[in-house]
Amino acid sequence: MDKERYANAPLLFIHQAQHINPEVQMQYNYVSNRRSERRGKDKQEENIKKENTSNTKFKDLPVKEKINYIQSLPDNAPKMYYHVLTKERNYRGEVDEVLENELILSSSGNEWKLDIDKITDIQIIGF
Repeated sequence: MDKERYANAPLLFIHQAQHINPEVQMQYNYVSNRRSERRGKDKQEENIKKENTSNTKFKDLPVKEKINYIQSLPDNAPKMYYHVLTKERNYRGEVDEVLENELILSSSGNEWKLDIDKITDIQIIGF
């Protein structure tokens, strides 16, 4: 067993100059902290459950989650145009800002403040 811990010379080699190979001791045991691995697995399972909810399509999300998605987009992302449906009327434009109970939508000089509770659906039109 003691020989297995050391590196061996190659079994097949072409004639080369003789030089001394250093003896390298190989690793023969391994110790891990299993408790932290189990905790890590639990956290990974929770993350997977959260990721599954975030993988749903935009059109299948409820209105509140659509607004959260729009609000969480980075500032350097291109502005997207949305079709916002309310009980009274339909609006098309880009979302400028999301406040507590209002969604500010603008299109070609017009600006609308829409109450979030009155919004029935939001659809993405494009860039």
